[in-house]
Amino acid sequence: MTLETIFAAFVFCVSSAVTPGPNNFIVLSASVRGGMTRALPPYFGICAGFPLMVLGVALLYLHYSDLLSGALVYIKYAGAAYLIFLSWKTFTAASAAKELDDTAGIPGFGAMLLFQWMNPKGWVMAVGSVVLVGEYQVWLAPLMFTAVAPPCVGVWLVAGKIIRGRIIGTPLEKHLNRIFGALLALSVLMLL
Repeated sequence: MTLETIFAAFVFCVSSAVTPGPNNFIVLSASVRGGMTRALPPYFGICAGFPLMVLGVALLYLHYSDLLSGALVYIKYAGAAYLIFLSWKTFTAASAAKELDDTAGIPGFGAMLLFQWMNPKGWVMAVGSVVLVGEYQVWLAPLMFTAVAPPCVGVWLVAGKIIRGRIIGTPLEKHLNRIFGALLALSVLMLL
């Protein structure tokens, strides 16, 4: 493996982990609704669960690449349906000012750990990183995601704190909900 391949894999991991997607929107929403402390369980669930998923995908790809290709179709549509549901809930959400510090509905560590296996963007990221580093470097992509997930997802955690303090309870909140809902729905369209 060349240094150029390692650098390309690192850039791929950072850019895919920090860009908008289901994990980042869930952490953002949890941080807005419950504050940063209440958003830590889903944050850590993502930071631990995604590298584990990438390792699982790498091992599956190494031994069962044909089976994995067929399963991706079903995972993609199941995940897309769930994300459309989440985007509708976000788009039509009432003011969160009444729900601040209401943690009902904020997923916990275990839920986010398991959600990784239904996340269509996560599958694209995992398969892409495994293919990029090569099937016999199964350790490299999970190791890179272990390093880059905390700061990349952390950006969304902090953004939620900023939004919570400046936008929630103002007239801008309704527009923000609609923008986030539409962006989540558009992200699904890009994955199909």
